[in-house]
Amino acid sequence: MKIILSPSKTQSTVNQRLGLDHPKYLKYTKEIIRELKQLNKEEISIMMKLKGKLLDETSLMIKNLKLNPKELTPSIQLYTGVVYESLNINDYDDFELNYLNNSVRIISAMYGVLSPMDGIQNYRLDFTMKLKNIHLTQFWKEIILKEFKNEDLILDCASLEFSHFLNPLKEKVHRVEFIDVVDGQEKIISYNAKKLRGLMANYCIRHQVKSKHEIYDFCEEGYVYDPTSSTNQISVFKRFSTLE
Repeated sequence: MKIILSPSKTQSTVNQRLGLDHPKYLKYTKEIIRELKQLNKEEISIMMKLKGKLLDETSLMIKNLKLNPKELTPSIQLYTGVVYESLNINDYDDFELNYLNNSVRIISAMYGVLSPMDGIQNYRLDFTMKLKNIHLTQFWKEIILKEFKNEDLILDCASLEFSHFLNPLKEKVHRVEFIDVVDGQEKIISYNAKKLRGLMANYCIRHQVKSKHEIYDFCEEGYVYDPTSSTNQISVFKRFSTLE
């Protein structure tokens, strides 16, 4: 079983040298880095829809990307978005860390597929961005499919931008969805959904989950499994509330 997460745009700057793995598809990442380094500031602005201070920071980040850097960050600690704030990495015991490393994978526009202890650099890139000579979705599509094709179960805790790569494997993929029901009206609140996907991954790590049936008891933040809305491919969790 593999648990799929999305990366986050917010990232840490913690670096280390030892105890890291090499990303499996680093040779492809190096092609992307070479392409990025050919862009001037105006091209970066257009491609990433950035301006001002964020454009300056991103341009400097790209300039500082190295093909063989000496100091890197474990992917599971580099990403600092809502999903990753829901993980309790520093509190995991050896069994939980082993499960994390064996079962959690992150789909990335820069690195393809990452394991938690893969050492990576800070970057800003997603599949909506258009490089001159590399179509990122096509570039990674077959690589990502090959990575997961032999899995019996893929628990999809990623956003659709990343999880759509798994569509050809839909019989193996089980997605989790979190819905707020307010005064009888159903809606998906983006922040809540991200946080709960992280909490679901944390739940799987804590409980060493190996099948989709084992997630049905998940009940964080008031969300509970709704069997009437769920299917063989999707587990739906709902939280009910009323407006005051």
